[in-house]
Amino acid sequence: MMAKKKYTDEHIDYLREISPGRYNDEVTKLFNERFGMNVTEMAIRTLRQKHGIKLGVPKSRVQYSIEQLAYLQELSAQGLFNAEITRLFNKKFGTKRTEIAIQQQRCKYGFKTDARYYWQKGHTPWNKGKKGMSYEGMEATQFKPGNRPHTWVPVGSEVITKDGYTKIKVAEPNKWRLKHR
Repeated sequence: MMAKKKYTDEHIDYLREISPGRYNDEVTKLFNERFGMNVTEMAIRTLRQKHGIKLGVPKSRVQYSIEQLAYLQELSAQGLFNAEITRLFNKKFGTKRTEIAIQQQRCKYGFKTDARYYWQKGHTPWNKGKKGMSYEGMEATQFKPGNRPHTWVPVGSEVITKDGYTKIKVAEPNKWRLKHR
C-alpha cells in the first residue's frame, strides 16, 4: 500500500494563493517548483477539491475566435457535410479539431447545413420496376417445396420452457400444448 502524502498548511495556503485564474497544469507546475515536489495534476485537483479551492477559469480551453465562428457559419450555409466542413476549417486555421468538435460548435451556435443523406427529388432508384430482390443464380438458393427449416421438430417432441414447464408439439406447423394440461 502506498503511503499518503501529507500536505501542510503552507501547501494549502499557497494553493489558495496561486489557483485563481490558472489551469490545473500551471498550478501543478508552480506548486512543484515552489516546494521541490513531484505531485501530479490529479493530486493537485483532488487537494483543491478537498479544501474547496476553485480555479475560476472556464473548464474548457477550446475556444473559437469570432473569425473561426464566422467561417463555420459560412461553411454551414454552403450545405457541406460535417467531414468537409471539418477538413476546410482545419486547413484554413491550421488546427486539428475533430468532426465531432466542429459539429458541437455548429449545434451550439445554431449553424445548420442543408447537406443530408437522402435522395433528391426526381431520383430514380436502381431497383425501380424490379419484382422483389433478385440476382442471377439466386433461384438455386431459394427454399423448395417440402424443405423444412433447421428449427423444425416432429409432432410429439417435448421442450422445457424457461419457466420450467414441459411443452409438447401436437400438430403442424407450430401447435404446442403444455404437457400437464
